[in-house]
Amino acid sequence: MPDGQPIALQPLLNKYYKGRIDDLMFLASAGFFETRDANVMDDLGLAYRTFRVDNPKGAAKYFALKDDMWRPLSLTVPWQPLQPYFDENSSLINEIVSAIGSRMHAGFHDMS
Repeated sequence: MPDGQPIALQPLLNKYYKGRIDDLMFLASAGFFETRDANVMDDLGLAYRTFRVDNPKGAAKYFALKDDMWRPLSLTVPWQPLQPYFDENSSLINEIVSAIGSRMHAGFHDMS
């Protein structure tokens, strides 16, 4: 969920990943949780949220955990709350996609 203005990619890499995108790619692709993840998200202008989907009898109802309460969400698509972030930060997203995309080969990451 959006929660502020992001820093640029290289300062983020310098701060958390020794300036190396391969360190970020390794952790992200392996799915490892790190205690610094919340700080990385914060520096990207994002925040962790817990979501729930109830699907009794086929009608999905969405909820987000906020202030220790499940609050209803009206979603048409799961990433809908992120759309303003995508729109406002398209240059950062393009920079990240370009940096990672250039290291993808037939579904494998080049982590050198």
